[in-house]
Amino acid sequence: MDVAPEPERYVIRVPVVCLCLFLGALVSAGCAKDRVVTTFAGSFQAGSMDGQGSAARFNGPVFIARVEDGTLYVTEIGRSRIRAVTPGGRVSLFAGMWGATLIDGTAGTATFQAPAGLRRDWRGNLVVAQIANVRLVRIADGAVTTLAGGGGLISGFVDGPIAVARFGELGGIDVDRQGHRLFVADWTNHAIREIDVDSGEVRTLVGNGSPGFADGLGGRSGAARANGPCAVAFDSSQNVVWFNDKPSHVIRRVHLDTLQVETVAGLPGVSGYAEGRGVEARFNAPMGMALGPDGLLYVCDTGNYVIRTVARDGTTHLVAGTPGAQSVSDIDADGQALQARFTAPSDLAVAPDGTLFVVESNRIRVIQ
Repeated sequence: MDVAPEPERYVIRVPVVCLCLFLGALVSAGCAKDRVVTTFAGSFQAGSMDGQGSAARFNGPVFIARVEDGTLYVTEIGRSRIRAVTPGGRVSLFAGMWGATLIDGTAGTATFQAPAGLRRDWRGNLVVAQIANVRLVRIADGAVTTLAGGGGLISGFVDGPIAVARFGELGGIDVDRQGHRLFVADWTNHAIREIDVDSGEVRTLVGNGSPGFADGLGGRSGAARANGPCAVAFDSSQNVVWFNDKPSHVIRRVHLDTLQVETVAGLPGVSGYAEGRGVEARFNAPMGMALGPDGLLYVCDTGNYVIRTVARDGTTHLVAGTPGAQSVSDIDADGQALQARFTAPSDLAVAPDGTLFVVESNRIRVIQ
């Protein structure tokens, strides 16, 4: 008797990286509705009071970092100092005060001007970007020293040895702990800069000191241009530095091995709100960003009052906030992630379990 032939079997092999990106985007989209936003510390009302949770007051907090023990560090531009927040929500002064000149020294005597982005490095320090300088703040005791920029308040745009390199007003910063490199958004020079701590050299990855917008080859003499970048995030798995062009409303990245610059999400020069992939997405003055444990880039879409993710293929998803609806008090702010409201989210930190800490409008919010 005839035997029916066995049906052919096909095996579809999906690259692991593609599967991870797909699953990461799926989790981001699927779990947003289950997340909750709460106020962790501070209040809509500005002030300068240490204390527990909502009893504490901040004055212009802009950037935030989380270290391994769960402590949060916040740069407070209104007072030119750094505040610490324990995992239990207790807020205290950590280091610094405003000064007409920059003074290195102990936590109680060191001075800052407009401290901005900060991250923990590989030696137990916070690296802090500010006007014209990058400072080191020792986590153990708050002692402050100047790493790069000359220690004065003289802005410039000079690459080369750390001792002679010059910067403009700096924004976000990130760290390559394995390669001992720092990446910083030099927003008034419209550039992304790299500080190689081992070699003591500073180089420009993107930009030539003038505003513009162009993808292509980076470096100081390359064709790529940036326009007011104020945040960076280093992705060690891809060897890229993500950055924003806030005035151009886009998310971009530079590949460190080739210095090729590409726009990943958003349409240059066009603000708005839309989820999508690549140029289908719309942002409105995006600011702080951080890479999550899921491989997604988390972004403060400041002008839309929301937190979003960007996958490596440029696909965006809403994480928390109500697009276009701004919080105007402490009463209307917290709740389910997609009903909660933000005022002006400026930066965020991501814990290993995916919990987000967002700094905005004199308070720290938690999304979990």
